Amino acid sequence: MKVVKPEHLVDECHLWQHDTDQDSNIFESVEKTTLVFGIFYLDKMILDITQELEKVYTRLKKLIFPWNKYYPWNQYNGIQVRITKNTDGLPYIFGSLCVEDYAEQEESLVVGLLHKLSGEWGPQLLIKVCDTDGDFLMVECSKEIPEEYEYPVGNNRLWLHEGKFKMIPVTYYYNRGITMNESLDFLERAYFKCIEIPEISKKLQEKMLDGF
Repeated sequence: MKVVKPEHLVDECHLWQHDTDQDSNIFESVEKTTLVFGIFYLDKMILDITQELEKVYTRLKKLIFPWNKYYPWNQYNGIQVRITKNTDGLPYIFGSLCVEDYAEQEESLVVGLLHKLSGEWGPQLLIKVCDTDGDFLMVECSKEIPEEYEYPVGNNRLWLHEGKFKMIPVTYYYNRGITMNESLDFLERAYFKCIEIPEISKKLQEKMLDGF
């Protein structure tokens, strides 16, 4: 019999960063550090993306199944995923994992799994990862971030795409971070304009993927 712990579902609002502390006050407090991720299938030529998203969901469940069954997660419950919708009614896959004191190990593992999924799919699949303490991927590569992408301008710009870490360029609202809607709008229209910054990719490869 699998051991589980009671777990409060984390709100999807934690997937997005905000430029000011005042904005962050809208977040509910989370007692334990929890990784969250969003998987989006963005194709403006498809009116109903639900069918494509369900294919991704099926593959994701298969990918994480053995890890949820056998890996000794510190909170036992493993990676939780569900299909939901954002405030604009866009369906996407939302995932979460309470990492707490084992954030470094467990976050690296989840990023490795999502990186694998990203590399398997086409360019319409985009994945955002962070945790309830902030954008830990940007923190990991903070010394490698070009000055023009430093906080808060880099907010909501870093994505997993085609098996690579890519940034929404600063030419898109160059003087500030971008909102959820702005980020998704850009990716739906022009994901091919996202750029890979070699220094960031190298650092995240070393910190997140080499051990995986």
